[in-house]
Amino acid sequence: MRRLTIATALTAVAMSITACGPDPASTPGTTGDGAGATSAAAAPASTPDPCGLVTKEEAAAALGESVDDGIRTDSGGLPGQRDCQYFVTGSLRMTGLSLIPGDEGLWDRFKSQAGATRALSGLGDEAYAIENMIYVRAGNLILLFTALANEGKGDAVVAALAPNALARL
Repeated sequence: MRRLTIATALTAVAMSITACGPDPASTPGTTGDGAGATSAAAAPASTPDPCGLVTKEEAAAALGESVDDGIRTDSGGLPGQRDCQYFVTGSLRMTGLSLIPGDEGLWDRFKSQAGATRALSGLGDEAYAIENMIYVRAGNLILLFTALANEGKGDAVVAALAPNALARL
C-alpha cells in the first residue's frame, strides 16, 4: 500500500500548498494507510467518481506509459473530497484528479494562497495552473489535476486530461 500512502500524501501536499489546510474539526478521518478510508464527511452522492472522469487509458496516453488501475479514495484532505490516482506501472510517476465540493469562497481561498498562477481559459467557470497542477471551478465543484512525470511533462499531462474530464461532468 506504499503507493496509496504516497498518492494520499501528494494530494495532501497539493491541497496544503494552496489552502494552508482545512479546519481540523471539519476534516474527515482516515485510517493509518488511507486505504479506502471514509468518514461521516465522505463524498456526497452528488460528487462524481474521479476515476470515471479520467480513465486509465487517458492517464496512460497523457503520461506516455502504461499505468495501473486507478486508486480511489473518498477521504481526502477536505470534507467531501474524492481522489483518483493512476501510477505508471512499477513507478512513483503518476497523475491524479481530486474533486472537492466547494463554493466560490473556497475557490478564492485556494487561489489567494497559490502564489504565482497562470490563468487558463476554456475550462469550467474559472481555471488556473501552477507547476504540474491545474485547478478548475465548475459550479460548486473544484477539480485539481496533478502529475508527477518524467522530463518536466507534468504540465502537458494535466492539460491533456482536463478537457475530457470536464466534458464528462
